[in-house]
Amino acid sequence: MGGKVLKMEWLDRFDAAVEGGRKEGQETHLVRQICVKLRKGKGVHQIADELEEEEEQIRQICDKAAEFAPDYEEDKVAEAVFGKAV
Repeated sequence: MGGKVLKMEWLDRFDAAVEGGRKEGQETHLVRQICVKLRKGKGVHQIADELEEEEEQIRQICDKAAEFAPDYEEDKVAEAVFGKAV
């Protein structure tokens, strides 16, 4: 029975790691999409509408991304937004 408990704990940790990686990947993908749209000269409202995301969330990312205009380097923007390299 002890082996079964250890296996369950391991699976729980694995599932948590996978979910964390998935969330980070989604965040990075969102930043990349926003940067592409900013390079095309699109505004916050239009980006939020096209990506079907909350305008406030898009605005916060765009505000950080503005520091990296006009190139909007995705890796640097993501690091500024999330506080870590992606």
